Amino acid sequence: MKIGIDIGGSHVSVGLIDVYGRILCKTEENLANDSKDSNFGRIILDVIIKQIEEVLKKEKIDITKISLIGIAVPGMVSNTSIV
Repeated sequence: MKIGIDIGGSHVSVGLIDVYGRILCKTEENLANDSKDSNFGRIILDVIIKQIEEVLKKEKIDITKISLIGIAVPGMVSNTSIV
C-alpha cells in the first residue's frame, strides 16, 4: 500500500493506493487562503495527518502496511527547497 499526498495552492488531497496503482480511497480538504500565516506549514501538516488517519481508518488499514508515501507540491522544487 502507498499514500499519495497532493499539496495544492488551495487544497490538500490524500489517497490510499494499492499495489496495482489503483486509488482505493481519497480525501480532499480546502485550505484557508492565508499562506502568510507563520503557522501555515503546521496547518498543512495537521491536515495531512488528519487525512491519512481518515483514509486508513475508512479502509481498515494499519499504518505498518504503508510502504511508500509520495508528495506533490506546486511550483518548482530545487535541491535547497524544503517540503
